[in-house]
Amino acid sequence: MPRYDSAVLNGTVVIPFVGAVRCDVGIRDGRIAALADSIASADAEVVVDARERLVLPGGVDSHFNIGIYRDLATDASSETASALRGDEVDWLVGEQGVASFKYYMFYKGLNLTSDSTHGGAYTMAETYDLGYLYLLMREVTAAGLRYGKHGRVSLSLHCEQAELIRVFIEEVKRSGPAGSRAITGRGRR
Repeated sequence: MPRYDSAVLNGTVVIPFVGAVRCDVGIRDGRIAALADSIASADAEVVVDARERLVLPGGVDSHFNIGIYRDLATDASSETASALRGDEVDWLVGEQGVASFKYYMFYKGLNLTSDSTHGGAYTMAETYDLGYLYLLMREVTAAGLRYGKHGRVSLSLHCEQAELIRVFIEEVKRSGPAGSRAITGRGRR
């Protein structure tokens, strides 16, 4: 019986505060079980050859974009519904090790391209408002108090203001690209 469920072999492993090290990674029950000079292929059920690649053990990029791996309508419906719930914050921090959350204020009342003020056009809930943000802030704060000894738990805000973005887009459409420089104050003088 193999010692590991999977192993990443022959890669250059990036270890925080240490740097890049040539070693193999053994994984058991979804967790890193070994960082070793060499792990035999027979010691793992699944082997990944990471030759000439960087390996980031335990690194998870939780940033994702909707509509890349599935069609936009399906992704937007399922991912928006799950993001709007928020009752899973404690589980995500305590069980899954997620330590940062992001709230996008931009989409309130607008579709993704900001050319419609009807939020439902982008499958956003009509009740998506700052009250939800407040509840999310409370959940993240509670998780931080409960699990903070393991590291910081944070909530980042995409603070764009939806109604102002709509106005600026309309102005740029009327005045053309030169108008966008005038609006932002970045034009030539």
